[in-house]
Amino acid sequence: MMAFTVDAKVLNISRSGIAVETSFQLVIGRRYIAKIGYRGRSVRTAGTVRRCRLKKTRETETGEVEPVYEVGIKFDDILSEKQSELMPIVAKNASLQIKPRLYGRFRPDQDQSVILKSNVGFEVKRLSLSGLLVETDASPERDAIVSLELEINGEQFASAGRVVDLSKVHGAERIHRSQLGVEFVEMTSGSREILKTYLLDQVERDF
Repeated sequence: MMAFTVDAKVLNISRSGIAVETSFQLVIGRRYIAKIGYRGRSVRTAGTVRRCRLKKTRETETGEVEPVYEVGIKFDDILSEKQSELMPIVAKNASLQIKPRLYGRFRPDQDQSVILKSNVGFEVKRLSLSGLLVETDASPERDAIVSLELEINGEQFASAGRVVDLSKVHGAERIHRSQLGVEFVEMTSGSREILKTYLLDQVERDF
């Protein structure tokens, strides 16, 4: 029997399975051993490939073009509670496209120079523990500090954020809107826990 190692990037993970991105085409229905690790911690488990599709191609450092496959693997056994300790680490480093839609608002902060004169809504496009990508009618300057609020699973999340990226997009009826990359700053432990719980739940559902 010949054994070989396949490098793969974890896209999302739950107690029942994992989705990865790899340059190797894995065989649907075949059983593989997976070693999932992050900064010295790892979980070893076995699973069966349920789907494998060509996602895109990319250029390597040598200039060659290689395929990129998205693979879904269902674990043979549900991860134990101890193994599942790895999942919050995955959630901590995940950047998720939000489905269904999640909305929030910027609000004026009277303790600072008022950048926004009234509450302005936004739609979340991507979300992580470090920040979010939103689409909005507001146009704060790059590096501006804004106060933002979200309702997540019925709980109020609030944090200050620094605008690190700003671009224009076409909205409905060709209305120009802004797409903002916002980095969280001065987040309370309570808000961080609300966000971490939500991200972990989304990681589980995505598989």
